[in-house]
Amino acid sequence: MTNHIAKKIQTLIDLVKKDPEPFLSINTDEKVDLENDIVKLLNKIAGNKTSIRTIKSKLINYLFESKKNQTTVEPTKFIEDLIQFDNSDFNHTEILLPFSGASISSSLELFDFKIDKYTPELRNSIIDSAEKHIKAKFIDERERNSKESLGLEEYILKDGNFLILRFGAALDPEKIATQAQERLEILLKILNFAALISKRLTSTVVLLPGTSEINTRSNKIDISDVNIRFNASFLGSESIKIDDLFKENETYHLLLTILMEQIHSNNLKYPNNIISNSVTWASNANITFSLEAKVLSLIIAMESLVPIQKNTPISGYFAESIAFLIGKNVSERKKYYSYMKDLYNKRSALAHGSKTKIDTMDFDLILNIYIKMLNYIITNRNKLQKANDLLEIILNKKFGSNHDA
Repeated sequence: MTNHIAKKIQTLIDLVKKDPEPFLSINTDEKVDLENDIVKLLNKIAGNKTSIRTIKSKLINYLFESKKNQTTVEPTKFIEDLIQFDNSDFNHTEILLPFSGASISSSLELFDFKIDKYTPELRNSIIDSAEKHIKAKFIDERERNSKESLGLEEYILKDGNFLILRFGAALDPEKIATQAQERLEILLKILNFAALISKRLTSTVVLLPGTSEINTRSNKIDISDVNIRFNASFLGSESIKIDDLFKENETYHLLLTILMEQIHSNNLKYPNNIISNSVTWASNANITFSLEAKVLSLIIAMESLVPIQKNTPISGYFAESIAFLIGKNVSERKKYYSYMKDLYNKRSALAHGSKTKIDTMDFDLILNIYIKMLNYIITNRNKLQKANDLLEIILNKKFGSNHDA
């Protein structure tokens, strides 16, 4: 493997050396594809503790030094050094990611991360850590003073109704930052989903992660490689109580468990894969402010739960499948079938840009049916090992079998 990667790196070095420009340029399809391939291969052998971002950064630096003939290190040695770096003992690093629109009574631990309130004490801890980083990173006193003069007070959020997701590990800080962001993304999906279900349209809660970055490359303070990464969050006027949410409803624990599985597995098993995809689309319905977009997101969330019937257009089996799964009798099934046919027609019209009237009654109706459908999948998930199992239940109900599901 090492020799194979080394040959690819040498090929890329030869290509960049041919460029007449004095700077490093990965500007052709051949070089881009080669670089991506190398990074993927390096990640397999040296990405246990090291982030892809760090691997790529080290590769770029090595390529630049090779182009300038500023290094005598052979590609094989570069790879060995990267593996050694990956095997080194990293300091424990904690990443803090703020978000808004929720509240907790006290600190809350969920899986391998923690949720805390943003307090003045925590803010002071962030500032102290950043100041230590500046003193350690900038040896030259004038450069250090210029960075300090930027004023941490200007960049660190002073107050507000924010929560902090805390995640730490003994890894490359960039890898921890990525893992923390993955956990925040999952948490926000669950919270937006819960807000959609509990608040309905009249009282929307929007929970978004921070969007501002702090780094020295833009003449600001970069504290990402010490022990804290801090972003500022802007939206979220109302508050959903996270600790109450997980105490009162086991379903949210289950959904969080399913979404957390994605971090360790690229291929979730059925039906967890469709549940995860469906919750993602449903949570999007809480983020958007457009009623049409909310309805579209919810219908797509429901579509992802319905098993595909080959050689049959989805418009033909979508309404039917939902009607047979959640309808308790013939009358209910006819009602749900009629509702879903009408809503799917509106969905198709919206998706193709046609003017279609959508009102809050449509939203309330689709949300109510979606909750029933998702609840059916969750309640019967132990019976569903593959999509064909759900399809068999639908067909048995459709053709009058006594199969009880």
